[in-house]
Amino acid sequence: MRENITFRKVRDKKGNVLAALNLNNMIPVTEEHIAEINLRVSERDNDAVKKWKRLCSKELDRCQANQNEIEYLANELYRKYCSGEWFQKRKLCLNFPLLEKECKRISHSDKVQ
Repeated sequence: MRENITFRKVRDKKGNVLAALNLNNMIPVTEEHIAEINLRVSERDNDAVKKWKRLCSKELDRCQANQNEIEYLANELYRKYCSGEWFQKRKLCLNFPLLEKECKRISHSDKVQ
């Protein structure tokens, strides 16, 4: 698949594709709904879990190394969508303003309870 405004490949230092970022599927999340995931490989992990943790660690490393570019692209996509600007992949995007409104509602209801 070719990269575009909604889609970017995450590559390792050798250029091999590790994962894909579908920026069109961004969702708002408040701090209280973020949970840390332990990616340290443990002796108790089975082979599949070890493999998954290693891959996630590589993906995270590459995303952190390219954080500025990823944030720029995400903000640009968000800006274009929210401004109503037409772009070819617009129909693939989630409704960012509606999701933000729902996120605020859920966050507020969590605090009230």
